[in-house]
Amino acid sequence: MKLEHIHLNEVESTQIYLKNLVDSKKLPSLMTLVSTERQTSGIGRSNNSWQHLKNSLAFSFTLQPNEKIELTPIECAIILKDFIKAEYDIEIYFKWPNDLLNKKGEKIGGIISHFVDGICIIGIGLNFFCPKEKKDFEYGNLFETKIEPIDTKNLTALLYLYFIANRFTPDEIYPLFSHNCFHMNKKVEIIEDNKTFKGTFIGIDESGAALVLEDKSGEQKKIYSATLRIC
Repeated sequence: MKLEHIHLNEVESTQIYLKNLVDSKKLPSLMTLVSTERQTSGIGRSNNSWQHLKNSLAFSFTLQPNEKIELTPIECAIILKDFIKAEYDIEIYFKWPNDLLNKKGEKIGGIISHFVDGICIIGIGLNFFCPKEKKDFEYGNLFETKIEPIDTKNLTALLYLYFIANRFTPDEIYPLFSHNCFHMNKKVEIIEDNKTFKGTFIGIDESGAALVLEDKSGEQKKIYSATLRIC
């Protein structure tokens, strides 16, 4: 199957661009990557915005879902972590459900997924080294010191090939996520449907849902979609 790489100077959102190709039946290949030099209206989880900064990546691609579909974005986080470690000898960590953190616990990126007509569309944003400017949001960097401008087109192509070639089974995903989760066995605050509770994060279940031991009741709760804050 031929890999198609669409690289754009500017786009509203690589996720929206790729999703529109799928919706309109104009997807050039089941292996399609969309990358950009500048993304003006990036999308995060729950339709939140994702700010695309200078010297960061914003790209989306199609991927065969994991055999447990819900685990696909978590699997992608693990694959990305392995690539970064192999290429740059830098560790990154996970914050449930979809954030990527540096060793300081700062958010450096995120992964979102959409499933359209049986096709999984993965979107990734990742800050390599973005100069710290006064912004209305907080962010961190993969690199601690200034680096040369990244070659977005070639790097995203390398990443996509790595994603395709290095898949994981569900049984491999659970321990790898737990081992690299920044808040594993730590106190967290969960905000779900305008309700808040605190507890200890103890892992994920077979569907990728968070397992949290609630402080107040001592009961184990399963959380499918919520905002998590590290206490």
